[in-house]
Amino acid sequence: MKILIVEPGHKPRPAEIDGTVEAMREIVGGKIQAMYLSEDIALVFNNDPDMPLPPQNRGVRNDIIRGVFFLCGAPEDGNYFVSLTDEQLRHYMEAFALPEVFLDLGGRTIILPCRKEGSFDRES
Repeated sequence: MKILIVEPGHKPRPAEIDGTVEAMREIVGGKIQAMYLSEDIALVFNNDPDMPLPPQNRGVRNDIIRGVFFLCGAPEDGNYFVSLTDEQLRHYMEAFALPEVFLDLGGRTIILPCRKEGSFDRES
């Protein structure tokens, strides 16, 4: 299954996995949960409340996704995941191209793109 892995502080990278739940858990580091970016794209992340809080990664809609996540296809007709198409892969590589830094200003979070890969891979 062709996916796009997005790690905190880094540019996204395409990868191939076998599509098992175990492979997905290994990427995100625990239990998996999906957020749907569109009717055919899933963002899969770790939502295990028993794990330490991972670093902030990217702002998506009104949420801050923490830790490593990946994108994959999600057909309307099923409860399973599939490969991204080449077009979807290109689109989301561009959409998530720049790592982001998160600033807390009096209880309000400001998200800024980071130009240098890896320079904000830890929270301060």
